[in-house]
Amino acid sequence: MSLELNESQVAAWRAVCALWGGEDALTELTSTAVHKLTNDVGAIGWKTYLPPDYLGRDRALSIVLRAEYPHTPPELFVTPNPFLEWPHAESNGKICLWPEDQVPAGLSSNALVESAIAQFWEVFRLVNIGSSLQLRNDEFALEWTSYWRIFKKPDFACSEQLLLLTKPGSEIALLSTGYLYTADLSATGERRNRATFVVADSDADRIMNWAVNSNIKADLTQDALALLIPLHAPPTRPGAPGTLDEIRNFISTWASDPAQALSAFGNLIEQQLERPIWIVFSQINGAQAGLRLTHQYEKTKARGYQNSKAKRQANKKRRLIGFDVAVLTIQRGDPEWLQERGFNPNYSDIASRHVIVVGAGSLGSMVIEGLVLSGVGRQTLVDPGFFEAANVGRHTLGVASIGQSKVFALRTRLLADYPHLVIEPKNKRIQEMREWLQNSDADLVICTTADPASEAFLMNCLSLEDIPSLMISWSEPHALAGHSAHSPGGSFALEHLFQSGECVSPVTEWAVSPTHQLPGCGASHIPGGGNRIRLISAMVVEHAVSVLLGERGVGEHRMWAEASDIVKYYGGKRKVPIKDGDAAVIRSSVPKVKHSDDF
Repeated sequence: MSLELNESQVAAWRAVCALWGGEDALTELTSTAVHKLTNDVGAIGWKTYLPPDYLGRDRALSIVLRAEYPHTPPELFVTPNPFLEWPHAESNGKICLWPEDQVPAGLSSNALVESAIAQFWEVFRLVNIGSSLQLRNDEFALEWTSYWRIFKKPDFACSEQLLLLTKPGSEIALLSTGYLYTADLSATGERRNRATFVVADSDADRIMNWAVNSNIKADLTQDALALLIPLHAPPTRPGAPGTLDEIRNFISTWASDPAQALSAFGNLIEQQLERPIWIVFSQINGAQAGLRLTHQYEKTKARGYQNSKAKRQANKKRRLIGFDVAVLTIQRGDPEWLQERGFNPNYSDIASRHVIVVGAGSLGSMVIEGLVLSGVGRQTLVDPGFFEAANVGRHTLGVASIGQSKVFALRTRLLADYPHLVIEPKNKRIQEMREWLQNSDADLVICTTADPASEAFLMNCLSLEDIPSLMISWSEPHALAGHSAHSPGGSFALEHLFQSGECVSPVTEWAVSPTHQLPGCGASHIPGGGNRIRLISAMVVEHAVSVLLGERGVGEHRMWAEASDIVKYYGGKRKVPIKDGDAAVIRSSVPKVKHSDDF
């Protein structure tokens, strides 16, 4: 070994030798050879030879450590390049050992090398002489979207990105489309519009709502269409089709319903639309790939000066001579995919639920946002107040919303990020809305006002069955403790948790009240940092989700308490004993109404 190696590289060298049968089996790579593989002047590497693969070809394996090793894992290159012959072989001969989001981190030098070579042997198992053809095809199929892009565009660049708002299903669908733009700054600092992506949906109104809610400039046209074609299996044919005939062959081979898909494709081509045509291929496991077909017309000779109308008329007379086919990046944007990428088994249930949140202050705003992130599809926000500068720092709204109605500002902000939601703002006191409550279809009402009058009103509504289910949530001083009490009605009485508007079972107690009186009749402030309020809101949201998913028959009081030493630091004392004094959630039952026969 003539290379000068650092401590980590020496450890890697020894691991490579041990795994590959000793130093005699390895040859040092020259700096020129390593640079050719990686374009990294600081990289080092070794070379060994492989037995013939299933194609009967002898190949060499290069093991390379980049200059950043061990912060980057070892890389393996095979020559001659087996791209499109071996699964997991990239266009430069590098073997893809891990998906980008699964690259190991934090391992020792030896463990990194062992892991890389173990992954390589998994690849080699697929391509040795005795390997199963079906096994190789299955591996190719898992990576079909990657090979689709590489074959057409070696740099992975795609001509456009399409956001699919319709959940891909088993049926062929003709989708409406629209361009969405965002403001961009040019090199001179001027604002300009830049097309960011195309959206496609089976419902044109949903595209318009997306554009309006997200406050993104949109170009929606009637003559721009996309065709969604489900596939019966992931294709094993690498590379995207580049001509109409290749597209037809691809559809014939892989479409779930080839005859219907070819008919729909032919009809779309024959319409001779002025805008591009987008073809989206979907597979049941979520993999998407697409093409953009741009019309090519015969060129016409210039005829001197023409006004814009004359130019348009002349352009319409040009003869269509073909289509330019380009690779398209597909992203799913349907609500189920945006919500945990389709892995939430409760999505359909939770997305159909309607929650009324009364109070859009510090805790309320975070509960509202948490319900959105949990997948609740519809919320009504009730609060008569306007956002004040004093709330910045413990609220999801910021300085830009000062002076605005809290509920309307929250609706605007949330829909800008999640345009598929249904959020209805009510800039009123809840006491003015009894008739509306009686006719609402809410599944749950959550009160976060910490206002005894509002809480008493809603508890009365629950007892009269004007609302189906009620949760009252609040925080204690410095947000060192928080509560979430739920009653499904009936015999569970939230009234028993309060006396004169105060909680009868606080988690913390204070020798000197931390509540600060503010200017104005009755106005006061209970201190609490935004970070701990968010912890309380997380407990409230999880409690709400459990109620929405079927635990409505149980009256439960959940309390979150910060660690004892932190409460003590702020001058308080935690009343609820918990093992080791750490932060925790405590659960207890909501008291039941006492009937005459209980005495």
